[in-house]
Amino acid sequence: MAIVDKGLRVVLSPAIVPDRYVADPYEIVSDYEYIREYELSVLRSTVEDVDKAVTFGNIIDNATTGIKKQVNDLVSSDFDSSNTVDYSTELIDITSNVQRSKSNDFYSNIAMSYVCKVVVKIKTT
Repeated sequence: MAIVDKGLRVVLSPAIVPDRYVADPYEIVSDYEYIREYELSVLRSTVEDVDKAVTFGNIIDNATTGIKKQVNDLVSSDFDSSNTVDYSTELIDITSNVQRSKSNDFYSNIAMSYVCKVVVKIKTT
């Protein structure tokens, strides 16, 4: 059958979401059978843009490292595609992997990534 992404809903404080970001339509799977929580890393260098709204959109939509791509890969590996698998994703937190330290080593020794906490609701038929 198929694995169907019903969309991603951004559940973050409005202060964190860039003003000009426009979300894609989504449909939350309300009668889900499974719920999964993941912390996903998105490498900053692959999604960075001078426009914050574009960067945020890339974090979600990047075809190789974005949230949607990573979630689709995880759901595809966990569920048999001979069934219909519907899932929806909620982005509930975003931080970075860079923690302030007592030295300035972290500026050059760490590849900066956005750490995105998501909840995925899944239904199979």
